[in-house]
Amino acid sequence: MNSTSWIKVVTVLMSVLWCNLGHATTAKIAKLVIDPHAANSVYFDKKIPEGSKLELNYSGLEKGQVLRLHTCDKQCMTAKEVKTFSLVKDNANGSASISLTEGHYYIWLEDSTKILEAYGNPIKVSKVSPSNSAKNTSNVVFTSGLELTISLTQ
Repeated sequence: MNSTSWIKVVTVLMSVLWCNLGHATTAKIAKLVIDPHAANSVYFDKKIPEGSKLELNYSGLEKGQVLRLHTCDKQCMTAKEVKTFSLVKDNANGSASISLTEGHYYIWLEDSTKILEAYGNPIKVSKVSPSNSAKNTSNVVFTSGLELTISLTQ
């Protein structure tokens, strides 16, 4: 091989390496967003990788409310309960650190005092603050007044 051929080979290899490094360093972190269909839950807009950690702090949980963390398939046709918080077993204010498996996650607040609808009785989300990108932290407020601070480490 002449020197021109070697330069071409090295250039191609460097391009491949550069592209792969670029993708690895610019991978987007999942953001917490309000469900656009009914505003009754918040979810992460990307699949959460295995080994991620969710830090959840809540305040203002009331009697009859159940704060729920679920994982589901991408279309959310099936769901699996991961963790719940209620005054039956928890305080009105609390926190949890949860190790996550790979999947799609959402959080909602149920009013268990009402007659059950087909999918529970969700309490609406009034706002989600923009994530603090350095810590990937979001603040969520439900119409009942319950406040959440959620941090995701991927």
